[in-house]
Order: sequence, then C-alpha cells, then structure tokens
Amino acid sequence: DVNNLKAKTNKLVNEKLQLERDYRSAQSMVASFQGSLTMDVEYYKRKINELNTHLQGMSAVVTEKNRDIAELRKDRDRQLSQNRLAALKAATDGNSSKNKKKRVSY
Repeated sequence: DVNNLKAKTNKLVNEKLQLERDYRSAQSMVASFQGSLTMDVEYYKRKINELNTHLQGMSAVVTEKNRDIAELRKDRDRQLSQNRLAALKAATDGNSSKNKKKRVSY
C-alpha cells in the first residue's frame, strides 16, 4: 500500500512538472505571438497610412483630369457650335444668292 502510494505520488509529481513545463512553454508562445502581433499591427497601421496618402494623391490627380476633360468638352462644344453656325451662314448665303434675280443689262 505504501509502495502504491509512493508510485501515485511520483506519478503526480511528474505530471505536475510536465504541466509546469507546458505552462511555461504556453506563456512563452503567447508572449511571442503578442510581440509578432504588435509588430504586425504596427506594420498594417503604417501601410494604411501610406495607402491613404497615395489615395489622396490619386484623388487629386483624378480631380485635375476631370477638370481637363470638362474643359476639353467645353472647347469641343464651342467648336461644334461655331462649325454649325458657319455651315448655317454658308447655307443662308447660298440660298440668298440663288433667290436674287440676276440683272441683265441690255
């Protein structure tokens, strides 16, 4: 009975030591993961700031290009209007000369 009790005690002591080792190992892993997690979070924060800055720059470029497009459309519309007006004047001048009677001198 004493031998049986000693065997159980030894077994419990060994299990306790194993659990303590596992606990320390788990703590070490948690600390390692927290450190790398902190580094990852900092990396992604920096990356987000970089991308936001890039996005702002690209938004400014898009705004500028949209202004250029609007100006080009305005110029095109003005040119089309001038072309229509010139064509209308030409058509009107052509019709007025056809409608005039020719003078004949005798």
